[in-house]
Amino acid sequence: DKDLETTVIFSLSESLMGCVVQFGKHPGYDEGLFVHLPPSFHGDKYCLKGFGMPIVGSLGKYGDLYINVNVVVSAVERKLYLAKGREALVEQFHDKIRPMNCDADVVQMEAEIVQI
Repeated sequence: DKDLETTVIFSLSESLMGCVVQFGKHPGYDEGLFVHLPPSFHGDKYCLKGFGMPIVGSLGKYGDLYINVNVVVSAVERKLYLAKGREALVEQFHDKIRPMNCDADVVQMEAEIVQI
């Protein structure tokens, strides 16, 4: 096939800031292909036109490289966000959080919620 597809895993910091990613063993790039990806979210997909495999019978033409983004939040980043990041975002997003359509006394605040 003329197209290539790969997945990159971003940390929370990389997803928010964007970063340069090295794709090792890319055909035609001995040191690997370096690509700057913009700030991205889990599930984002990018296409680099002309960075796939050579197209048979079409001299100088190449397929595309598709890049899928996965975001993994480390324990350290999660702790930092919960300690400081949430405060910084409250003002920006407080009006974008779904409204509480019930009385506060019926919300299960004491229930044990376990992340699995």
